[in-house]
Amino acid sequence: MPDTIFAIASGEGRSAIAVLRISGPAAGTAIASLAARQASGFDGGMPSPRRANVRMLYHPQTGVILDEALALWFPAPHSFTGEDCLELHIHGGPAVRKAVIDALTSLEGFRPARPGEFTRRAFANGKFDLVELEALADLIDAETELQRQQALAGYRGTFASKAAGWRERLVYLIATVEAHLDFADEGDAPEDPFAGTGEELQTIIGEMENTLQQARFGELIRRGARVVIAGPPNAGKSSLLNVLARRDVALVSSTPGTTRDVLEVRLDLDGLEVCVYDTAGLRETSDEVEVMGIDRALEAMMGADLVLELCPADEPEAKPSGRIVGLGRAHLAVKSKIDLLECKNHKNDEYIRLSVRTGEGISELLTRVRSILLEGWRSREEGLLVNERQRNCVERSGGCLRDCQQLLQQNAAELVSQHLMDAVRHLDELAGRVDSDRVLDVIFSRFCMGK
Repeated sequence: MPDTIFAIASGEGRSAIAVLRISGPAAGTAIASLAARQASGFDGGMPSPRRANVRMLYHPQTGVILDEALALWFPAPHSFTGEDCLELHIHGGPAVRKAVIDALTSLEGFRPARPGEFTRRAFANGKFDLVELEALADLIDAETELQRQQALAGYRGTFASKAAGWRERLVYLIATVEAHLDFADEGDAPEDPFAGTGEELQTIIGEMENTLQQARFGELIRRGARVVIAGPPNAGKSSLLNVLARRDVALVSSTPGTTRDVLEVRLDLDGLEVCVYDTAGLRETSDEVEVMGIDRALEAMMGADLVLELCPADEPEAKPSGRIVGLGRAHLAVKSKIDLLECKNHKNDEYIRLSVRTGEGISELLTRVRSILLEGWRSREEGLLVNERQRNCVERSGGCLRDCQQLLQQNAAELVSQHLMDAVRHLDELAGRVDSDRVLDVIFSRFCMGK
């Protein structure tokens, strides 16, 4: 029998209420022990399942009163972990929390939970699959509206249901092929084991490819987009970063080469998290430290989802640099310092035009940035792939199905069946039905003690 584990499931620090979660075979004895005076017996007995019950809590050895709490009892299997679970809603002062935790620690078979252990037990007891649990971790970490929506869809099993549907259809194809192999001489075996198989495979492959096409957006929403501000010295890069951050993040100076390192701020663009990076100005220089800053700037651009290249309006010959164009996934030229133009009505359709001094063009720039980053994203799409592990599982499964298409032309039933089984195995890896302990340890380490 596993240990009974416990942890504070609410935030750390002083609070009005703290939620203490207990799960395991002895969870029921916790309330019996804590709600009993040393000499006078039980104080109200077991709580009613799934109803809030007031209980006075006492130390099981000394009988000292600890707190007045709400107790919620969730008998197995109808709980988050699938085990007997108890939640104690106690007062959130540090002394109260410590006293109740010390009392639980004194009980035989009880120990503090490790990070993510409640969730791992839920997974082991079949309450969720791995995709849903990864979405739960993302839901806890969500900071923007799009992150919340995407994580909630995953937690509700939107993509898990889609993948389960692929698996069910592939298992049916395997059964058809295997029946032909095992009972080819019997009258009830299908005459053509591949009848309709090619069409069904193409349909599933098409669905997987559509999902993979949107995977980049799932990862983009989850991790946040990377936008790098680039350009020559004194183009207004640091000034733009400060305006976007609404505070002085970067040092601004008329002296070229002031920015030596990559600076970062995070923005919420209508639900999309965007990390904006200010980089060193690109120019020929013999300054060793400045050269290192330029190398870091070029490295940041190579990993960017979008590079904003500033071309200062006070330098008429300034134009996008061939050294920059093509480094990131997308590129946008921006005419900066337009307040310095002699002709204020001058237009140039090649650029977004802005002035950090007057604020002109800032709103247009942010709208354009969001549009470029999410170009091609079906905003109503739910159940997106959100990380490399999920994407790799679907890619490998789809690769097996494309191999099946080639084998169909050779009428190689044994090989078709094996490749179909491999495709199913990769979908099982996606859901966590087969996986290594190392991968599971990494995933569950993202959760806090009370989850």
